[in-house]
Amino acid sequence: MRTDDRAAISAIRSHAGRRTSAGPTLVLFGALAFAQPLPAADEYVSKLFGTDQVPTEWLITGAGVTDAPATPVAIYPGFISFSSTSFPGGVFIPGASQAAFDGAWNADFSFAIPRRAQNISFQFYDLFADDSVVVLLNDTPIGNSTFYGNTGTYLHQFGPGEDAVPFTFTETTQRTLLGDGNPLFIIGDKDPRGTENRLRLSVNNIVGGIPAPLNSTGDGTAVRMGAAISWTEDYQIRPYPNLSGNVVQVDDDPHGWYNAVNFLNNGAVVVDAGGEFTNRAGASLDSTGSIQNNGQIILGGSYSSLAKASFINNGAISVAGTMDEAGAFINTGTLGLLSTGTFTYRGQGGGDVFVNSGLIYNQGIFSILGPGAWYSGSSTGIQPKFINSGSLVLNGGATATETIDNRGSIFVTGGSV
Repeated sequence: MRTDDRAAISAIRSHAGRRTSAGPTLVLFGALAFAQPLPAADEYVSKLFGTDQVPTEWLITGAGVTDAPATPVAIYPGFISFSSTSFPGGVFIPGASQAAFDGAWNADFSFAIPRRAQNISFQFYDLFADDSVVVLLNDTPIGNSTFYGNTGTYLHQFGPGEDAVPFTFTETTQRTLLGDGNPLFIIGDKDPRGTENRLRLSVNNIVGGIPAPLNSTGDGTAVRMGAAISWTEDYQIRPYPNLSGNVVQVDDDPHGWYNAVNFLNNGAVVVDAGGEFTNRAGASLDSTGSIQNNGQIILGGSYSSLAKASFINNGAISVAGTMDEAGAFINTGTLGLLSTGTFTYRGQGGGDVFVNSGLIYNQGIFSILGPGAWYSGSSTGIQPKFINSGSLVLNGGATATETIDNRGSIFVTGGSV
C-alpha cells in the first residue's frame, strides 16, 4: 500500500476520527426430602478486552515469538504491536526481531463463556490496522480493515510462515453478534472445540500490494480494536441443542438449573451427580433423546418423551406436574409423585419396559398403559419397592410384578398385577 508509514501518521489519526466507538425449600415426600432450589437472581456480566483496555493480554505470534504479550504503541494510543513504536527502531518484545518478521503476525485474546450464560452480546468496534487486518472468532472471519479503507480482493497471509491467499475486504470495522444459539461461540466446557473462545487479529504489513517484511525504518505495523461482551446468568438450560452431540449437561452448580419455557430436546439430557434440574410449573420438557438423571429432577411442569426416548433415573425425581414416558424407563433411584403429580407410562413392548429396582412413592396418579411390562429385578421379598397412597392404574395389557405397599387404590383393566 505504501513504503513509508511515517508520512501517513496524520492519515491514521484522521482514520481514528471516523471510527465509531461503542461501550458495551424443601418439599417433603414420605421419608424423602426433595430440595426445591430458589433460583439465583439474574447476574449481569460485562467485560471489555480491546487492545486499548488490556493491551498486554493480547498474545502475539510472529516476528520470532509465539503467544508473547503485546506491547502498547506509545505514539499511537490504543494500538498494539511487537515493537513499542510499531517501527523497526522501537523496543521489540522479548524474542521478537525484525529479521524474523515475514510480513504476518497474529494477536490472540481468549475468553470463556459459562454454560449458564444467556442473552450473550459480543461486539467489536474501532477496528484499524497498519496495514491490513482480518478479525477471526474461533477461526471464522467476522471483520476486516485496510489502512486506506480499501475494499476488494487482496492477498492476505493468515499467519507467519503461511502462504498468502485472496481475501475480500469489506471494511467491516464494527459488528455485534448475539451468542444464544450462535454456533460461532463456544459456550461451556462440553464443546469439542475446547473451553475458550479465541478472538484473533490477523495483521499484515503490505509492500507493493503483498504481505512483506518491514522494508525501511519508516515502515511499521500495528493494530487496534475495541471489544466487549456481556451476558446474564440465570441458570436456565438453553432451549436449543448443544454442539456437543446435542447433549444438555446439567452440572453440579450449587444454584441448580431450571427450565421455564417450552423445551424440545433433540438429543440427551444428562443430570450429573450432585446436579439439580427444576422444570417449573407451566413449562414443558419434550425429549426425542434420552434422559439420564444422576442427581435430582424437580418436575413442576410437564415432561413427555417423543420417539420412544429412554429415561434412566439413578438419582431422585419429584413430580408435582405431569410426566409421560413412551420409551424404556429404568429406575434405580427414587421416583416420587406428589398429590398433584401424574405419571403415565405408555410402553409398547419390544424392550420398552418400566424397570424398577429403586423406590417409588406415589401420592398422585401412577398409570401403566399398553403392552409394556413393568417389573423389578429385585422386587420380590419383604421390602416394598412401591409405596402407593394414591391411585395405581394398569390398563391395556400392562403387567406388574412388584412388591407393593398399597395404602390407596389399584385399578386393573386388561392388565395383571
